[in-house]
Amino acid sequence: EKEKKRKRKRKEKKMAEKEVELLKGTNNLNCSHDPLQIGLSNLPRGAVSYSETLSVSPLQFFLRFFSDEEDYFSYYHSQLDGYSDISSETWVLCPDNCCLTREIKFHIHIELPCGQDSSPVSQVQRVKMDGSDVIFSSRTLISGIMYGTSFVSDTFWRISALKNDPEKSDVKIHMFLTWQKRALLKDFVSKLALEGVFTYHSAWLLAAKE
Repeated sequence: EKEKKRKRKRKEKKMAEKEVELLKGTNNLNCSHDPLQIGLSNLPRGAVSYSETLSVSPLQFFLRFFSDEEDYFSYYHSQLDGYSDISSETWVLCPDNCCLTREIKFHIHIELPCGQDSSPVSQVQRVKMDGSDVIFSSRTLISGIMYGTSFVSDTFWRISALKNDPEKSDVKIHMFLTWQKRALLKDFVSKLALEGVFTYHSAWLLAAKE
């Protein structure tokens, strides 16, 4: 049994090293994929932000919360009420070699006057290096609810080492909506959607800090 554990740990270490090697290969390469490109250029008006300081370096943050082996996203969602059928792909290098990408799918229970009780959610995640910073983005589409296919919920993260302590990171998350169709009550829907996105991500980051 002990030998099995040692073998598993060695395998996990090798896989983590491979992920970091792939991630470092994206450093300083231009990325044309949204919302990474949006975050690296100009954040849109109306974006909301949240930040925390965590006691890990940027690469340690990636390994602990974004790596395939840790699969923190699946673990975190499994602890929340209303989330089910969670599945996560593994990181792969995008065809342009500028970032790593994967897709996460799950169902979420949403209480609305009309629409489905359980709605499918698809989230495309991207991550790359920018100097010593790790930058991460997510684009989320919720199907089966009113206005759900009219916009996508975008986030852009920058994880930077503190200048006075490289073993700690400043984690900043910028959240915004990208509208893909015209919609009535756009401002009202945007306000409600961003409030939900902010509540979710601030809770995520606080949980990661514990």
